[in-house]
Amino acid sequence: MATNYMESTSPIGDRILVVVLHAYTGSPEGMAAVNAVVKSALSSSSLEIYCPRLPLSLFSLASPTAIACRLVRDIDRLWTGASEKGHPFTRLVFVGHSIGSLIARKAYIIACGETSDAPFEQEVDVDVRSPWAEHVDRILLIAGMNRGWRVTHHLGLLRAALWWFGSLIGSLIEALTGRTPLIFRVKRGASFVTELRVQWLRMRQRAQREIGAPGTCLTVQLLGSIDDFISPADNIDLVAGGDFVYVDVPYSGHASVIQMDDKAVPRGNTITCGEMRQKVFISALTLSPNALRVASTLPDDSDITSVIDPSVKEVIFVVHGIRDGGFWTHKVARAIRHRMQENVRTIATETSSYGYFPMLPFLFTRKRREKVEWLMDRYATAIATYPNAHRFHFVGHSNGTYCLTEALRLYTCCRFDNVVLAGSVVRNSFPWTRHLRPTPYEAGSSRPAYGSVGKVLNFVATSDWVVAVFPKLFQTALPIQQLGSAGHDGFIERSDGVQQITFVRGGHGAAIAEPIWPAIAEFVVSGQRPEIQEDLVNKSRNCFVVFLGLVPWFWWIAIACFFYLGVHGLVPRPGEPYEEIVARLALLMIYLGVVLRVATWL
Repeated sequence: MATNYMESTSPIGDRILVVVLHAYTGSPEGMAAVNAVVKSALSSSSLEIYCPRLPLSLFSLASPTAIACRLVRDIDRLWTGASEKGHPFTRLVFVGHSIGSLIARKAYIIACGETSDAPFEQEVDVDVRSPWAEHVDRILLIAGMNRGWRVTHHLGLLRAALWWFGSLIGSLIEALTGRTPLIFRVKRGASFVTELRVQWLRMRQRAQREIGAPGTCLTVQLLGSIDDFISPADNIDLVAGGDFVYVDVPYSGHASVIQMDDKAVPRGNTITCGEMRQKVFISALTLSPNALRVASTLPDDSDITSVIDPSVKEVIFVVHGIRDGGFWTHKVARAIRHRMQENVRTIATETSSYGYFPMLPFLFTRKRREKVEWLMDRYATAIATYPNAHRFHFVGHSNGTYCLTEALRLYTCCRFDNVVLAGSVVRNSFPWTRHLRPTPYEAGSSRPAYGSVGKVLNFVATSDWVVAVFPKLFQTALPIQQLGSAGHDGFIERSDGVQQITFVRGGHGAAIAEPIWPAIAEFVVSGQRPEIQEDLVNKSRNCFVVFLGLVPWFWWIAIACFFYLGVHGLVPRPGEPYEEIVARLALLMIYLGVVLRVATWL
């Protein structure tokens, strides 16, 4: 990691280390104007600027977590080296541009040490709290993509097309190399971004609880007035950044905001754009926290910060599945609340909906992954809203069960206690052992590679033909997706931590019907296997549905043949009269329209 250094000649007194981090495809040379302003603004102090060259090239395959770990070690060496030479640093300031701001925040989190409720990823190889963590004065985020990036209409047609084309190339690289491009790791909803948000929240909460714990540094976000690359909703994280100070930078875009030497003079002004940016940047760098908060502005963004409720001790997520508006989730949540109140427990329920999700989009991994990212976004919001909540529970149906298991597989910070699965579309071989607590990590041996749960209750239905025919195909004939038949066959793995109710009378929605609500509430409250009335269960499954599940591929072939024959019979043939060709084309359009409508409805 090549470095650039700049040091002032001021007398040693207040000695400051400023770490400046460039953006994606950027370089230390591109931050020269920023470094010059830092040097002039802090000229009264002894100053050293550390501006490393980060592996953030266009086709970089580096891990942002690994970059942050290496940065922490480099700062450790600078900090201890200065102390050994007799002129120790007294303060540290981070300045990060775009992705550099994410790296800065991650490095600060690692330096402050791990929290038990948001453990670090396995690749974090820094095991002790850094000596400089409590000396971080502030973090300046310049056009920081705090929630990651995404392709939206905000980019404009040309830029959206370029981002889309770049995403396509990145996907090809990922498929050929088996490695994820760095730019995909900082996409909105990606595990790095979400875990950073959760770890940041837990770090802040620990600092408020424990006297002397690091993690309370002032964080200032400089927002370009016209960010032409990242939308406001992606720049601004009002969940994890609820205590940030937000400052507007006039006449600035995502890239130009660091051009402090820009000589252009906007119409109606007497000073240059560069001078305007310098003024805002110097204020953010030198003003007291109170003065900055007075001058700050709350971003007018679509994300509305929730009212913090410190009285809540437990949070219950209830997540619906496919072909479902999620109206039942409120009723299940109400049943759980009533049961909790009997135990005098203060809870909150999360019953937000990700919208109607038809069968056809459900078959595509990318579409399902969007719902997983939605879940983890709500998870981070709940942590911010209920800072004293020490237990999170989960009730999921259909795609909701997939959202949970994918979150456990991809996000180390995902932690739930009692979990109820209904109409599960998860593989029946899902490895619950690696996710159940207590884990080896909690015994002190190593960091976890996955999220964790306390106890699991899976309801298996007698006639769930939806799971038997559709998800089961991807478990047997096409084992290429994380889908399966747990709602039809049950999980293979049985233990005290994973219990199953076999078999609930009914189809795909049998386990979320009203008679089952008390059993769901009982498990969420106690973690113990609930008693089910005899008339609600059966000793065996429906024979016909079992048969459907034995040959799920056959029904897919039948559907494909039906579609092919329908299209083939309506395609015009050479030599037919003009009127018949027109009639066939009209019928073909009607047929395709009906098929598409049915597929969308399913």
